[in-house]
Amino acid sequence: MIRTLSRRLRVRDDGIGKAREVDGTFAEFETEDAIVLLGDPGMGKTTLLRDASGANCTTVRKFLVDPHAAAGEALFLDALDEYRTIASGQDASAEVAKALCSLKNPKFRLSCRAADWFGSPDQEILRAASASGRVVVLELCPLSRDEILNAVRGIVPNPDVFLEEAESAGLGKLLGNPQTLELVARAWGTDKKPRNKFEAFEIGVSELLKETNPQHVARGVPSPDPNDLRKAASAAASTVLLSNSVGISRAESADGNGYVRLPVVPYPNRNDLDAVLRRRLFISSEVDRFEPIHRTIAEFLAAEDLSKRIANGLPIDRVMALMCGVDGRPVSSLRGLFAWLMCRLGHLAGGYVQRDPYGVATYGDASVLPSDAQYAIWVGLRELRDPWFLANEDDRGSFRDLANPNTAHIIRELLQDPATGVHLKRAVLEAIANSTENIELNSIIRGMVLEKHNNTWLRSTALRAFAKSVQNDWAQLEALDCELAQAVDDLAAPEVRVDLLSLTRTYGSLAQRLLSIMEHAASAITERTFGHFYPLIALPSDADLDVILDGASRVLILKTEHRFEFRSLFDEWFKRRLESSAPITPVQLASWLRNILVSPDRYFEKALYSNCSLMPCQTRNGHSGSLSLTTFGNCYQRRCGPFPSANSFWRVLRRKTIRDAQQNSSICICHGFQGRKHRSHLLKQVLICWSAGMISRWRSEIGKVARSRNGEKMSRRGARRRAANFR
Repeated sequence: MIRTLSRRLRVRDDGIGKAREVDGTFAEFETEDAIVLLGDPGMGKTTLLRDASGANCTTVRKFLVDPHAAAGEALFLDALDEYRTIASGQDASAEVAKALCSLKNPKFRLSCRAADWFGSPDQEILRAASASGRVVVLELCPLSRDEILNAVRGIVPNPDVFLEEAESAGLGKLLGNPQTLELVARAWGTDKKPRNKFEAFEIGVSELLKETNPQHVARGVPSPDPNDLRKAASAAASTVLLSNSVGISRAESADGNGYVRLPVVPYPNRNDLDAVLRRRLFISSEVDRFEPIHRTIAEFLAAEDLSKRIANGLPIDRVMALMCGVDGRPVSSLRGLFAWLMCRLGHLAGGYVQRDPYGVATYGDASVLPSDAQYAIWVGLRELRDPWFLANEDDRGSFRDLANPNTAHIIRELLQDPATGVHLKRAVLEAIANSTENIELNSIIRGMVLEKHNNTWLRSTALRAFAKSVQNDWAQLEALDCELAQAVDDLAAPEVRVDLLSLTRTYGSLAQRLLSIMEHAASAITERTFGHFYPLIALPSDADLDVILDGASRVLILKTEHRFEFRSLFDEWFKRRLESSAPITPVQLASWLRNILVSPDRYFEKALYSNCSLMPCQTRNGHSGSLSLTTFGNCYQRRCGPFPSANSFWRVLRRKTIRDAQQNSSICICHGFQGRKHRSHLLKQVLICWSAGMISRWRSEIGKVARSRNGEKMSRRGARRRAANFR
C-alpha cells in the first residue's frame, strides 16, 4: 500500500520562479493558492488528487462544462493534458484560467502529464487565476525502495526477491512508476517473467482481464474466450481515446457528459463487450458508466486494436489523420496511443516514429522497435530543438536497448557533435548505461567524464555509461578516479568522484577513498553548492568510521571552516560511532573530539571553560559531578601530538570538576575511577545522548566566545595605543 499523501514531490517552481533542491510533500504546500501537479503516465497524479480532496476531485473537462466551486474550498482538477484539443492545445490552460477567474479566483490544484506541460506559457496564464499571483509547480518523484516494497506486498510472495530479480532484468527504473510497478508485479507471479516494459504491460493486461472473484463466474454457462474479451476491450479503448471521451455508457439513461453509447464500439459481439466492462480493466464510478482503469492501459489496448485493423487493410494514413494535428505530430492527448502503436507496427514504424520520437521512447517501449525505427528515433531527437526532456535526475523516458550496434553510428555522431544539446547527450548516455550490448565508445565516454567544461549532471551520467561499458572493471575505474583526483583546476571533479565511489563502494578502502574525495574538495578555491556531498553520509559501514574520524583533520582544516556540509557529515558519523557497540579508547575519543568539534585557538581554554558542559554522571561511590569532563581531560593529556595548551586545558577541566563537585557537596576527582577503559566507557555513555545538532551548537558557541575574546583583546590593545599617542 502506497501512502499517497506522503509521496515525495520535486519542487520545480516554488511560486517565485525558483526550483528547490530538497523534495517536499503535498501537505507542505496546502496554504498555496495554486498548485500544478506534474507526473508521467501512471505516476499517481489522479490518486493523489483524489486522496487530497477526499474524493472531491473532477476532471478539467467536467469542470469546464459546469464551473462551480464551494466557498472556502479548493478545486481539484485532474488531467489538463487530456483536455488539450487537436486544433490548439495551448488554449486548454487559458480556458481553465477563465473559468477560475469567473469564480473569483478560488484555490485550485491542477494535474497534467509532465511531457504535456508547456511550462512558462501555461504557468503565466494560470497566474491570472491565482489569488496571490503565485503558481507552485510540483512533480511526483519515482517511488522509493521502501514504497516499492510496501506496494507489492500481497501481489508477490517475497517483495525483496521480486525487486532484486526485476532490477537484474533491467526493469529497475520502471518500478518507480506505481502503474507499471503493479503490472510488473502481477506479471512476475506468472510463469513468464517480463523482460521489458512491453512484456510487462502484455502480461499485466492479461492478468487484469481475468475474473478473480469466483462469485462472478457463471455456472453452467461457457466462459467468454479470453482472446475475444481482449479484442472487445481493445475496441472499447480505441473508441474512448479517439473520440476524446471519458468512458462508455451501457444504458441510454447514462449517455452524455463525455460517455459514448456501447453500440458505438466497433465490435460485433455485444455479450463480450458487456462482460469485459465488468473485468478489472474498467472501473464504474456511476451506474451504467465505465471508464478504463488507467489511461496507460487504454493506450496499450487501443494500439493493439488499431494495429490489427491496419494489418487487415485499414490505411495507416487514415489512422494518422485521426491521431495527428495539422503539424503532422500526434496531439498531446494521444501521444501515448501513438507510442504504443509504433511498438506494434513492426517494419512500418520506421516511417512514422520521427513524428514524436521522444513520445515513443517515453510512453512506449523503444526496445521492441525494429533497428531502423530505433535509428529513426535518434534522428528525430536530433532534429528537435533541445527539448529539455531530461530536466531532472530521474529520466522520464526509457532509452534501454536504444544503444546497440545498429544505432552505434548515430550515437557516436551525437556525442561528438558540439551542437548536440545537453539533454539529448544525456539521453544517449542513459541508453548506453542501460544497454545490454557494448558499442565500443569507451574512449569518447571517458573523455566526457573528464571534460571539466561539461556540467556535473552530464559527467555523472557519462560515468555510469563508462562503468557499464567497461563492465565495472575496477582497474579502469581506479585509473579514472586517480586522474580526477589530480585535476586541481576541475572544481566539479570531487562531485564526480562521489558518484564513482557510490558505484564502486566494494573496491579498495572506502574510508580512505572517501577522505581523499573530501580532502580534494576542501582544497578547492571556490565554494560549491551545498548538498553535493550528502550522498556520502550513508556509504561508510560501522567498520569504516574509525578511519574516517581519525582522518577528519585532513578535511576540517582552518581554511575550510565555512564548509558546513563537511562538518555536518562528520557530526553524523561521530554520533553514529558513539551509538555503536564497538569499544572506544580514551585516546581515540580525545582525538576525534579535537579533530571534529574544535579548531586550534589561543583562547580555547577560556572558551571551553565558559561553554562546555557535559551531563553529570554517578561515581562508583554514588557521588555526582562532571566526572566525564575529568576523564575527557585525562584523554587529552595522554594524547600524543600537538594541542594548544594541553596542560592548561587539563587544569581548566579539573577546576570545573572541583567547582561542580563543591556545588554538589561531594568530592569528585579523577582517581575515583580505576582504569582507562571504565573512564572511557562512562564518557561514551554521556556523549552518546548528544545529537549531531548539539555537537554543532557546541562547536559554534566555542567559536563565538573565542572570536569575542579575541575581539575584546584587540580593542584593549587599540585603546592603549591611542592613549599612548595622546600622551
